[in-house]
Amino acid sequence: MGDFKLDAREVRMRAEGNWDRIFASLAPSLGPAMDRKGRHVACPVHGGTDGFRLHQHSRDGHGICNSCHDFLQGGDRKWLDGFGILMWATGDRFAVVLEEVASIVAPDLLKTDRRYSKPAVPAQRVYTPPPRTAEDIQRDKAMVQKMRAVWESSRPISGRQSLLAHRYFESRGLPPPRVDDEVDGELRFVSSLEYFHKDESGAITKDHFPAIVALIRNVEGNVRAVHRIYLARDGFGKAPVPAAKKMMGKPDVVSLEGCSARLGRPGQVLATAEGIETAWAIRSFTGFPVWPAINSTLLRQWKPPKGVVGVHIFGDKDRSGDGQDAMQTLQKRLTEVGYSVRADLPPGEIPIGQKSLDWEDLYRELGDR
Repeated sequence: MGDFKLDAREVRMRAEGNWDRIFASLAPSLGPAMDRKGRHVACPVHGGTDGFRLHQHSRDGHGICNSCHDFLQGGDRKWLDGFGILMWATGDRFAVVLEEVASIVAPDLLKTDRRYSKPAVPAQRVYTPPPRTAEDIQRDKAMVQKMRAVWESSRPISGRQSLLAHRYFESRGLPPPRVDDEVDGELRFVSSLEYFHKDESGAITKDHFPAIVALIRNVEGNVRAVHRIYLARDGFGKAPVPAAKKMMGKPDVVSLEGCSARLGRPGQVLATAEGIETAWAIRSFTGFPVWPAINSTLLRQWKPPKGVVGVHIFGDKDRSGDGQDAMQTLQKRLTEVGYSVRADLPPGEIPIGQKSLDWEDLYRELGDR
């Protein structure tokens, strides 16, 4: 065994801006997070659907998980840098990770007889949920109570007191809600709802806006979350905030795998899409019941309820390819377990200056003809 000491500061400096290459080599399980950087994906350690993400702009490989205990420091969740992420994802000590990173970005700093070596067959990282404290349980109860309070304060989306929601749909070129018990029980309106957002720099936005709220149910029909679309105060478009669409805080033990909002009662055939507005457009086009999964991550994990034998997936066409991949991933998974599946993207090219083309865009162009 050689007697040398790596200069950690030098290795860190050379690793800056190279973490995609490092992660790809040393932690392939981070691949989905690298493909959708800045967006929530399934945690490579504990699974689920949307617990982990890599920082979109960090040159030091920062990432964070909403559930894993490793990210808790002093009771708060903190971002780990690339070295911390590798230690968490692989279970290796810092000294081992340092040498592995150096072998990629600073091989000249390594001696031929490296001090540490990884086993030929790496150990499988086993996720152990952190012990739940009385404080955790109380916090979860408060989250559930807050969701109930928001829902109980809401009004049917088709009602006369929900005119701002009607204006929102019309401003997007979509037909306004009409009296429909199948939808009114799942999609509702709140005239003034608290808004809170903390961005990656720590900047906080607090305000109140009107909002459309939707129940998010699992495949058995149990409510698991409440989704919000914050509207401009006059209803013309979304609220001028960093993230106008947000899921309410939920207990960490609650999984959203397989979940969706529900627009209509399913028969043997059921349609699904990403967003609520897109699903609204499809339902208006076709008359199909459509269950929006809310985002591309949850669309990949979506599950149809009992009794459905055919699924029609209406995908988004994104320049990044994320919408197409989500549609194809769901199509492959459902086909493999025996469903009859049709998957469609909106026809045509993505307009210049737009990031995507979806079925809402198509409805605005053709829906009234």
